[in-house]
Amino acid sequence: MSGEDDGVKLSEEEQKASKGGWQPQENWKGDPDLWVDAQTFNERGEQILPIVKKQNAELREQINTLTGELETVKNTAAEFRKFQKAEINRQKVFYDQQISDLKVLRKQAINESDGDQVTLIEDQIDEAKTAKAGIEAPPAQPTVDPKQIEKMVEEWAGENEWYSSQANMKEYAEMYSRSIVNPEDPEFQGRKLLDKVSKKVKEMFPGYFVNPNRERESLGDGAKGGGDGGGGGTGRTFADLPADAKKQFKEFKDLMPDYKKEDYATAYFAQGDD
Repeated sequence: MSGEDDGVKLSEEEQKASKGGWQPQENWKGDPDLWVDAQTFNERGEQILPIVKKQNAELREQINTLTGELETVKNTAAEFRKFQKAEINRQKVFYDQQISDLKVLRKQAINESDGDQVTLIEDQIDEAKTAKAGIEAPPAQPTVDPKQIEKMVEEWAGENEWYSSQANMKEYAEMYSRSIVNPEDPEFQGRKLLDKVSKKVKEMFPGYFVNPNRERESLGDGAKGGGDGGGGGTGRTFADLPADAKKQFKEFKDLMPDYKKEDYATAYFAQGDD
């Protein structure tokens, strides 16, 4: 089976890699030292897939747990609203009775020609009416338009084409967004949240934004090599990584607990050795 890419016939392995963004060496426009062959590219994609699938399974379990908790919260909220309504009715009855009693006292004061007492009672009646009006007025409820949210997400996705074309980057973006979202902080909601996600993805997948064929290299561990600490057979281990690379590994590890130091070191050094 063969195909073509800009007039170059591709093998079956190369066609498979091309679907993920790989390009033949003659079409590669990035750093020549960072180009990998189709087989290595495919291996890296296949090796990261089990990690992503496991994370997805764990996330689904978390979602199911949160769904159950949300249902409990909804039931509790319904009970509270029921109690709140009963309390409002009780207070309305209380103020109605208070106003009625004050009107009786005002009539007596009028009959006794006690002007000062009449004024005092009328002030108390006004206060009771104001208090009653306050409990009858429904509290303002924040409104969220689902269409506006949908439009906002669509605009963001249009500006970040990787979200629809790169599965591993999308998975990371969704995991990261769930880890930082905060309904009580406007800085971590809506468009501001999405922009933070975009920035983080660009930090974690820098190779993709230099050349779209490198998106798997940030997470991949496809290069084979010896040594307990990885390094693609170069003798270099995780300890030999620069500080910024170690920091990046820690951030991956926080979201992907099964990701190993030796796999990360192998992938990192393989990028410069292939």
